[in-house]
Amino acid sequence: DFIMRYENLAADWSHIQDLFGYQDLGKENESVLRAGQNWGDVLSHDAKLRISSLYAQDFARFGYSDAGV
Repeated sequence: DFIMRYENLAADWSHIQDLFGYQDLGKENESVLRAGQNWGDVLSHDAKLRISSLYAQDFARFGYSDAGV
């Protein structure tokens, strides 16, 4: 089993490519409006609280903190 993480996407995808012989992914519909922004700078405090509540089990399971809330 292998879980890819968005923050390690390049390295994780490279691992998958090695395992299965896949080629590089292209970029489709890439947003330029938020390029380089941290999600915490884009969301309101209320939105962060809701996300923290909705995904609390996932955050705990995968070792993410909700420090941005």
